[in-house]
Amino acid sequence: MSLTRQDQATVAVLAYAPTAGACRGVAVVSPGASGFFFYSNEGNPREAIHVHVRNSDGEAKFWLTPTVYLADSDGFDARTLRDLRDAVVANQLLIERAWNDHFA
Repeated sequence: MSLTRQDQATVAVLAYAPTAGACRGVAVVSPGASGFFFYSNEGNPREAIHVHVRNSDGEAKFWLTPTVYLADSDGFDARTLRDLRDAVVANQLLIERAWNDHFA
């Protein structure tokens, strides 16, 4: 399933400095001041569907399958991680569609 027009309005391409292999990412959702995104170079072979989140407080990575769960984090407290996980769950279908469209 591809992105709807409304979803496409939410998805934006971000340019990153070519350091540490993070050349480019795709912004998926941005509730509040947190940016949810994935990198265009997600490994070879590509890792399973997941999303990164970053803001001025820290960063984290959430796997989307088989259920949404925290893979790694640095800087966020437990309450913020719960809120971020809730945001990933609420936007899971959008994130999955964006991932599949981007890597198709």
